Amino acid sequence: MGILNVSVLRPAMEAAGSAAASASLHVFDAGSEIMVPLYRDEQLTHLTANPVTASQSGTFPFCYVENGVYCLEVRDTHGRLITRLDDVAVISPFVAEAPHQFASVTELVADLALSYTPGEGRFPVVAGNHVHVTRGQFTYRVLVGTATNHDIQTAGGVRLKALSLVGNDTGAFSPEQFGAAAASKLYEDVVNRRWCLDAALTQPAPDSTAALQACFDAADVIVGGGGHYMVTEVEVSSDTAVHDLYLYERGNSADVQYSPLYIGRDNTFGRTSSPVANIANTRRNILIENVHIHGGRALQTNLSTADGGRYGFRIRGYVDNLTLRDCSANYCATDGIEIHRGVGTNVLATGETDAQIRASNIRVTNCRFDWNRRHGGSGNSMQNVRFEDCSFEYNGLNVDGTWTPRSAGSEATDGKNGILSAGDTYGNGWDMEAGASGSTGGRVVNITFKGCRMRKNVRDSALFFDPVDQAQADFQSRESIFFIDCLLDAGQNNTNGNFALTFTSNITRKDKLPVYRNVQVINCDILGTVTARSVSGFILRGGRMIAAVPANGYGVFDYATGVRISPSESNITYVGSATTADVFPERELVGQAPFAGCSIAAGATLLQTLNVPGVTSDDFVEVVNTSITGASFTHVYVLTARGAGKTTSLQNQIYAVLKNEHGVAKTLGPGCWYWRVTKAPAITEFVSNPAFATGLVAGGNKVIALSGLVVGGKYKLSYATGNHTTGTVTPTLAGTVGTAATATGFYNETLTCGTGTMELRFDAGTGFNGAISDVSLVRVS
Repeated sequence: MGILNVSVLRPAMEAAGSAAASASLHVFDAGSEIMVPLYRDEQLTHLTANPVTASQSGTFPFCYVENGVYCLEVRDTHGRLITRLDDVAVISPFVAEAPHQFASVTELVADLALSYTPGEGRFPVVAGNHVHVTRGQFTYRVLVGTATNHDIQTAGGVRLKALSLVGNDTGAFSPEQFGAAAASKLYEDVVNRRWCLDAALTQPAPDSTAALQACFDAADVIVGGGGHYMVTEVEVSSDTAVHDLYLYERGNSADVQYSPLYIGRDNTFGRTSSPVANIANTRRNILIENVHIHGGRALQTNLSTADGGRYGFRIRGYVDNLTLRDCSANYCATDGIEIHRGVGTNVLATGETDAQIRASNIRVTNCRFDWNRRHGGSGNSMQNVRFEDCSFEYNGLNVDGTWTPRSAGSEATDGKNGILSAGDTYGNGWDMEAGASGSTGGRVVNITFKGCRMRKNVRDSALFFDPVDQAQADFQSRESIFFIDCLLDAGQNNTNGNFALTFTSNITRKDKLPVYRNVQVINCDILGTVTARSVSGFILRGGRMIAAVPANGYGVFDYATGVRISPSESNITYVGSATTADVFPERELVGQAPFAGCSIAAGATLLQTLNVPGVTSDDFVEVVNTSITGASFTHVYVLTARGAGKTTSLQNQIYAVLKNEHGVAKTLGPGCWYWRVTKAPAITEFVSNPAFATGLVAGGNKVIALSGLVVGGKYKLSYATGNHTTGTVTPTLAGTVGTAATATGFYNETLTCGTGTMELRFDAGTGFNGAISDVSLVRVS
């Protein structure tokens, strides 16, 4: 049996809006004119009249029917039809101990019958009763009338707590359980700067932010069901999975920062300003799957502060183990995705350094970040981040597809128009910038873009710009940045030049220590060239490069060492001639070696020997990645036999140095080293580990014995001197003395191999107390 209680009939209303006093309710079998028996009791033993007569207030008494589908007609005292409802389903109310069942959450919220007190037209409930909603199969528990932790409340004042979805994991909820009305689609009303529920643009969409936030706060798993919702900003907690949602950023003309999905902690707009709390409250273990964001950039105006501060996915502060899969964030008023160190974390607490990385272990797969007002994505302060099969295209353009700067009046801060820098549109596919000049807080380690499409933006496919001051004590290079199998170009209106990829320091500090190390561009299709400034170790291998101005060569290599471009054996197709001196063919070995795990004391350094078949002491070796648990706590240096200071020629082995850069002991779990060995037998080359001569003092020297030097051959020598206040360092190659280096920074010169001892030697002059690093010696003729 079921209770016949239809919320739209309680009370019955005349067309003029007044209660239909003494109206009659006729109940028929669906699809017929046969009136059905009605009962006064739930056991269906006492018949009552059909039709049912309403009170003077238009309220019908409760009655019961067999489970089934019915047609309801309400008529006034003259027999005129007031309301007709077809296909009304009535189901037993005692499913899950529910005193009543509703067709939808909207009907439940509008209900006046459920009540904590008995009375005419009321169905009394008590705390602990359950209420069921057939659409979505939602169940609620009745709370006491004074409860404050309720999720929804009926119009009659009954407070209800949503229960997890039947058949799903514990903690699975739908936004609809919390009062969010899911639409099948939203429509953009650009004239009125709003989203609508209908194509005619007459029904404004409701703001579902509060309901979605309540769902996200309660759930471990958010089951979106493909619903479309308009929101301002919803924050995601740790240990949460979000599935199948479409989110639309609400139109706004205020100078505020909102993003549909926010992950992390900082003090923007009242969030915590304590860095210690940020660390303790690291957002971790989050899965976002099949979530699609429309940023509604054409609905946004007054985008002044922080370039508008309206992203799709905004990830700030301390975040660990985040996966985005099969998602999108398009048409956002700033960027599609932002991974940022966070505002509150600029205030350092005990145990932190400015260089401490905030975001770790982020995987983004098969996602789209297109048509955003500034960049497809941006970020800093991150490690172990991988974008695979993603799209970063058409960013920085005006929403009509043009790139013409629009700066008159309010146009510059209107979301329809691409963002401007120095009067020009400038959006990139990906933009990695550290932020404040001199700050060390933008460090990135092990960032990979694989199989990504990064074309048709205003400017570069990817720009890395870091104005860090390398003289700061906590400076660490930005390293291991990989582009593999990507489609890249120099953009549609790149006023900086024909550059598809740019890696650059502050140009006034380019001669200091290298900002970037180990940058590799492998098997990419590049329409344009590259800039590598203040880079140690740049590899361009495989794929195709087509430059608009062939005379420019492969690009600009400015204070860059260890540049390796392999056009012959690795199949680079290039239109034009290469102009860089560090271009030579190479072949390589790749593989992996197991790692058993170890403990490292605070500040200690351990040397690991790796068995690498086929390697000799004449080869250049690098570890390209690891699967070692806890390796983020260390800095990995890889040495050849010579780099380790060995004088004997070892075969089939390389060395890896693990340095614990933290103030406490760390334990590394087992895993694998993944190594690459570059074999260039026709060219004598030496590349040191990043700091092989730390502690070089006045009167001291560092000597590296080198076999294979050719007397009379010309060799390009590059190296960097560490922080020191006085004194000089002078290089000597087999008896040929080079130019004395004075200030801290990068040095490059070409030396002719003499007839003396076959070695490279650095001698420290009076007053010197510093280090030599990033030594590269390559034969050029």
